[in-house]
Amino acid sequence: MLVSIIILGLVLINSNNYINFMNMNSDTYFIFCNYSIIHILLQTILQLIVTKVYYLEQNKEANLIVFLFNIINFFVLIITILISKNQFIASIITLLVLLIFDLILLFKYINKIDFKLNIKNCFKYDSVSCSVSIMFFIIYLFGFSNSFSFGDEYITAITFATLVTDIQWDMSEAIKTVAKIDIAKKKFDYTYHFNNALRYIFILIMLIILMCIIMYPIYKPRITIVGVFILLHLYDFILCPFKNIKICYLQLEYSYIKTTFNTIIAYIIRTIISLLPTPFCTILGQICSSTYEFVYAKITYKKALKQ
Repeated sequence: MLVSIIILGLVLINSNNYINFMNMNSDTYFIFCNYSIIHILLQTILQLIVTKVYYLEQNKEANLIVFLFNIINFFVLIITILISKNQFIASIITLLVLLIFDLILLFKYINKIDFKLNIKNCFKYDSVSCSVSIMFFIIYLFGFSNSFSFGDEYITAITFATLVTDIQWDMSEAIKTVAKIDIAKKKFDYTYHFNNALRYIFILIMLIILMCIIMYPIYKPRITIVGVFILLHLYDFILCPFKNIKICYLQLEYSYIKTTFNTIIAYIIRTIISLLPTPFCTILGQICSSTYEFVYAKITYKKALKQ
């Protein structure tokens, strides 16, 4: 949490330099960039709370918290932008509402959260997530800078695809959170988790399609460009139940060092592909790394079960 605040704070202070590096106009994207950074921080606080609620086996309550956060975010942002027609006002109101939501949750669950530091357990449980976060920063920094250099049509398409899938990607983290908790409690049932994950991903895909229908008339991206991004995102969503649960098991029960190492390899592949001279570099890198993780998880999981 503290590391996240420091890193996001530094990026926020230097947001103009960050925007210019991404080949974007700072006057146009200043508000959106700062909104995104603060939004990530609010999501980090939410993740801390939700993980604890899942650990307490209050799964329905945790799911409701995540659902409410994303629904509030979506509707407050859309309603305020339609009423005010002002990006700054809509961003401020949305962030304030989400901040109040987070603060209410913090006050409600503060006594249930144990603020302890255990380096070994932190690495065991979060080494994969930490590695992914670092690699994500590099990928987005250089990959999006590469994609955005191809012009406004691609910037609009990438922004649209991110808008309609980003909330669902955040929600999909629940699959890994619940799996880790059950594995830690020695209550893991792969078939049970896999079937639940399939149903959950189906719901998330339906939400993406619904958001595409709602948001398309507003953004009006070029259909042939945005269609490629959306279809590849959906392919990646379909892979989630087949790889994420197994990776969680391998991280906690097989070897967190080997699992982290292979995750780093996957994201090195993603980083390299994100530097290719094509506007689709970031999504192609995402698909290639996910496919690598899928193959690794499938092979290694069978090996781990035989031990």
